[in-house]
Amino acid sequence: MATAAVAGWLYQLSDKLDSPIVNKSVDCLPGMTTYISALYFTCTSLTSVGFGNVSPNTNAEKVFSIIAMLIGGQSVSYSTGQCFVSEIRVMPVQ
Repeated sequence: MATAAVAGWLYQLSDKLDSPIVNKSVDCLPGMTTYISALYFTCTSLTSVGFGNVSPNTNAEKVFSIIAMLIGGQSVSYSTGQCFVSEIRVMPVQ
């Protein structure tokens, strides 16, 4: 009997090891914790802070980190914008 080829390295590894894929993370966390964790991961990825080995563990730590990253990103973009605005004002019109 022919089996359909499944794309993806995880399924191929499962076939080679003859071990089924079991998702143990389903329904482990409450909805709000999952949402905050996803938002934290998104903010760390977008602000280039990185998702390293030092990361917050509780929801309060994650919310604080998200707020700090958003304020930091806003501060950097505001100061960069002000630098360009001041350069434009200094340049003479020809």
